Amino acid sequence: GNDNIRPQNYMSPKYITIHETDNTSVGAGAKNHAQYLYNQAVGNTNRVASWHFTVDDKEIYQHLPLNENGWHAGDGDGPGNRQSIAIEIAVNRDGNYSKAVDNAKKLVAYLMKETGVPLNNIVKHQRWSGKNCPANMINNGQWDSFVNGVKGNYNNLSQPTDDITGGWYESAIRELNRRGIMVGEGNGIFAPNRAVTRAEFAQLISKSLNLPAGDASFKDLNDANPTLRDGIKRTASAGIIAGRGDGSFDPNTPITREESAIIVNRALQYKGLWGPVANLPFVDKEQINYKEDVQRLYGLGIVKGKEDNQYDPKGTTTRGETASFILNMLLVIETGSVQNVIGTAEINGIGVNIRSGAGSNYSIVRKASKGEKVTVYEEKNGWLRMGTGQWVYYDSSYINYNR
Repeated sequence: GNDNIRPQNYMSPKYITIHETDNTSVGAGAKNHAQYLYNQAVGNTNRVASWHFTVDDKEIYQHLPLNENGWHAGDGDGPGNRQSIAIEIAVNRDGNYSKAVDNAKKLVAYLMKETGVPLNNIVKHQRWSGKNCPANMINNGQWDSFVNGVKGNYNNLSQPTDDITGGWYESAIRELNRRGIMVGEGNGIFAPNRAVTRAEFAQLISKSLNLPAGDASFKDLNDANPTLRDGIKRTASAGIIAGRGDGSFDPNTPITREESAIIVNRALQYKGLWGPVANLPFVDKEQINYKEDVQRLYGLGIVKGKEDNQYDPKGTTTRGETASFILNMLLVIETGSVQNVIGTAEINGIGVNIRSGAGSNYSIVRKASKGEKVTVYEEKNGWLRMGTGQWVYYDSSYINYNR
């Protein structure tokens, strides 16, 4: 990617900065701005510009993980760029600006709850660079109304605003989201039960393994969403995915559980890892055409069966299942085994130190955000391990831990 678009600097957000796109062209909504950023990211542009969300009257697109900064505030390495989440509100003349603003209010309230950013730190772009932005709000005296609307939405957030809290897939999706591998679909929606396409699965594998740039000659590559084509090329060049045999990749067809297993097993072999060929307990194992791939993943603990002890090889793979497969794959690559989850924790303090080991003498690797939800894999001398090389001291005054 292009560092001017995605610098990949770690960020613990302290502000949420509101912008307007200043692009009144017909069709210049959230989707087209997402496409613009993608084109900039894969191109050779020298333009330094990126932000976290674009909001219009119909949808919200996320462009950067919440724990990475963008270049949007015009203050160099100041807090506007390095410590704030950026939201661009679309002003395309064929859209409903008032509805876009309402959607932005809801998004900001949700982000406040997720990150712990206080209402006083919801700011205009103008604060950082002096630019007259968000222009419509400033020129029409609507800023105070916007902030009050955010406050009202925040006060109404009595129930979880996402669709994964409490689900079996919650910890896997949250961990991949934290790593910047799997992002939501906007407004707290992760769609854990939605089927994943072959193109989407290839993109997730590419991001998980940070695969090098590559190319592919599938005749239907252009049928894939433009934001997914690069992932297909990288994964195909690495030998992890293959086409249908007629020169096509079939990017928009939902991927089956059997196909997912084949790709994850090839990804492990790409990293030099071969799982044991284990006996399968599934009652439908004879329906699996590529049985060895499933056997190796089952032997490593990466895949499990569904209800009634079935593997369901021809069934589609959901986003929740995909998150589980990919996180388990990464744990095997990073630690040699799938780690048993012993609990979950929520950080209730601000700037809680996450250290590289179980002790205050270990280096600080990052600061946890208030409201951050994590999976716990190990306890040691009063410390909780949240992932590879990430430990937090358990103090009930700022950590809610559920074994």
